[in-house]
Amino acid sequence: MHLRRIIASCYSSRGQIKGQSGHCRLLASGIAGLLLLATLATGATGCTSLYRRAQGQLPPNVTAELNLRISEAQRAEQITRQAAARLYDDLTHGNRTSAHQSGFDRLEAAAFDLERRVLAARDVAEKSGETANPSNVIEHLSQQARSWLEYVQNHRTADQAARLKTLENLLHLQR
Repeated sequence: MHLRRIIASCYSSRGQIKGQSGHCRLLASGIAGLLLLATLATGATGCTSLYRRAQGQLPPNVTAELNLRISEAQRAEQITRQAAARLYDDLTHGNRTSAHQSGFDRLEAAAFDLERRVLAARDVAEKSGETANPSNVIEHLSQQARSWLEYVQNHRTADQAARLKTLENLLHLQR
């Protein structure tokens, strides 16, 4: 009850701190400090548990993790090809320009995801010391990611014929 009276004496009728006495300022800074400490403690435990959960889902050995990362990159490559095929259909069927831009955005997002997954696979390959077959697959996927990103960058504003010709070549060359 005593604490309630102290708190009430520190605030005006409008809810603002009066700040005329030292204990009001001390109380306000103490409450703010406790709130900050509680926020930091809650956030820190959330991140830790998130990382522990994710780490618990990884395969136990490096070779299995490498296989997982390569299969994720290959799946991302399939999604990128699907986005490119959809863009190709939009371009060949003369759909409206806004559909083209959405298609380019979709392809760019898929290519970035492919690149991210290739980098994750490359990190695991370096950690495992694998040098033979996985490196060839990773390099191939990396080249495809670069090709798709270059296509989006160079052909987003190009004319229709150039877009179609280059996209057709990429779709057929990367099979």
